[in-house]
Amino acid sequence: MRYLFFFILLLGFKNTFAQKLNGEIIDQLSGEPIGLVLITTEKSKITTDENGTFSIEIDGIKNIIFSKTGYEELIIGVKEINIDDSKFLVELSSNTIDSDLESGIISLSDFDLSDDANSSDFASGQLSAYNDVFQSIAAYQFGIARFRQRGYDSRNNLVLMNGLELNKLYDGRPQWSNWGGLNDVLRNREYTKGLEVGNSSFGSINGST
Repeated sequence: MRYLFFFILLLGFKNTFAQKLNGEIIDQLSGEPIGLVLITTEKSKITTDENGTFSIEIDGIKNIIFSKTGYEELIIGVKEINIDDSKFLVELSSNTIDSDLESGIISLSDFDLSDDANSSDFASGQLSAYNDVFQSIAAYQFGIARFRQRGYDSRNNLVLMNGLELNKLYDGRPQWSNWGGLNDVLRNREYTKGLEVGNSSFGSINGST
């Protein structure tokens, strides 16, 4: 009976001093919590709550696997974790980033760049078509027909790259053939409508990009 009592007492101490990892899972880009993530170890499987928080015992395990649809699987070794941290942050990378970036790539063909005076209106419309329904339709659906937004041509649209104006002095238009093919560079852009002041310019009649 005495041995049974000591065994139960030691078992209680073991449970009391078992190492637990408390953490939160967030999106690597947005920093927002990711809920319902599957956490797998050699001993158990658990799912985080809707806020992305979790608590798991790490005694006797080597690796922790974090997986969720739409995100890349992440494997973390227990030796890499600082148990003293009050909350361990886990960042998951979305595996849909590449497709999202591909959808933001602008492709300008040789035909679009062959005539600066005319094609600059078409290309300028593509660059300014950003999160705006009318801008997108005017640039991609009507742009082939040389549709001019608000009746203005490209000389009324200010184009800058890293704050440097690209419109030529002699005709006021950006000469796309001089720096065509920079699709990846043009992926991240900022557009201001009309004379609205932007981060790099005071705007133009037909906006700035």
